[in-house]
Amino acid sequence: MEEFPHSLLRSETPSVTPALAGPRHRFGTTSARGPRNAQCRERGDPCSRPARRGLMHIHKTSSAQSSCRLATEALSGGWRRACLLPRGVYARRGQPAAGAMAGSAASRLRVLVDMDGVLADFEGGVLRAFLARYPGEPHVELAERRGFSVREQYRRLREDLGAKVASVYESPGFFLGLEPIPGAIEAMQEMIHMQDTEVFICTSPLLKYEHCILEKYSWVEKHLGPEFVERLILTRDKTIVSADLLFDDKDTIKGAEPKPSWEHILFTCCHNKHLELQTPRRRLQSWADDWRGIVESKRRSDAEKECYASLIANGNGQVGNWQRNPI
Repeated sequence: MEEFPHSLLRSETPSVTPALAGPRHRFGTTSARGPRNAQCRERGDPCSRPARRGLMHIHKTSSAQSSCRLATEALSGGWRRACLLPRGVYARRGQPAAGAMAGSAASRLRVLVDMDGVLADFEGGVLRAFLARYPGEPHVELAERRGFSVREQYRRLREDLGAKVASVYESPGFFLGLEPIPGAIEAMQEMIHMQDTEVFICTSPLLKYEHCILEKYSWVEKHLGPEFVERLILTRDKTIVSADLLFDDKDTIKGAEPKPSWEHILFTCCHNKHLELQTPRRRLQSWADDWRGIVESKRRSDAEKECYASLIANGNGQVGNWQRNPI
């Protein structure tokens, strides 16, 4: 039986004996008399007062998840740790709060990372190859790039230039020869070893895919190793892929699913750096930026939402004997 992570369930009250909980996690009970924490008494927190009869008592946790609270229940005069709860939630005794985090605490955060423009320097590769192949033609400097489609911007510059720039990235060897984005390889290698985290590369192949698909696999194996070859997803529609986070340089991602499960983190690239995002959308400036903070904040947010959903619903999925803390 798995132990609930101590980092998520750290309390100022020591646990000395095991207690019954959900099917996956074991929680501890304190002494039978029910300790009163001196610090709580000093600041007047409700944990220094007896619990309401028949109600799960909300005890503010000292863990990093400051927006959650520990639910503890008075059983035979003692306190039983049950579940991390969002603020303001009480659960009636007899409801399955003790195992409410059983599914969510053990769930793994799934992260999708785009390839072109996020891991591989597509824009820089296009410009270098275009200048080499068409040295006398007008071109678009990276600082002047606007809009996701490089082909459309070149076409606006001159009609025939759209086809010419497309011939560059449709050529054999183009995708395999792309340079990694600075810090991308190191970030992926670190991310895949993060606890309770699943990482996949999610990329859209060209419609003219003769060389693109094979070279994407070869690029991943060359720069990230065979482990990531098993984690490469190629799809024209990323909205149908289930995940928690998507790092992608495309500013607008649409598809068959109008409300994708993932949160889109816009990865800054030359063509989107001028865009101003509306709250609550988030941006990652580069792999030197705090991508770890984004991952962990998403993990906390998802845990709180799942815990709250578990606590306000009974076994039938209907709102049961749950009520908000009036405080």
